[in-house]
Amino acid sequence: GRHDSSLQQLVGELGLNDIVVQNGLLPRSQIRRLQKESHLLLLMQWEDSTEEGIFPLKLFEYLSSGRPVLATGGSARGEIADILNETRAGVIAITQEQVEEVLSTAYEVFLTGAPPAYHGDPVAIARYSYSGCASQLSDCFEGVIAGRNSN
Repeated sequence: GRHDSSLQQLVGELGLNDIVVQNGLLPRSQIRRLQKESHLLLLMQWEDSTEEGIFPLKLFEYLSSGRPVLATGGSARGEIADILNETRAGVIAITQEQVEEVLSTAYEVFLTGAPPAYHGDPVAIARYSYSGCASQLSDCFEGVIAGRNSN
């Protein structure tokens, strides 16, 4: 996204300038490459519990990256949690303690130089890819058309 000066100020105040980098706006191909190189991808869930069923498109990008996803905010239950559990592509951490635990573990692995542990199920993930979703939509349309033709 766009460079955020208030975020950069906070990064400086926390002494994280050597760790946190804002890349600004980048071409999609470069974003995809960076996602595939990441040790952990952060997905922020929708916070309004009265509005269920909202999926950030980032979820679907992240699923195809082959990297673990940390979803935070919102609720530990719901569609995003269901998808992450089904695909085994990441974890939900809602409380500050849960987030700290996930980040601490990921950072310890990072320090060893080992690749991040990833246990995603490729078959389950394929159902949520752009082509998998398009295929499901196509099946739905074909069902509607077949239903109309039989009347």
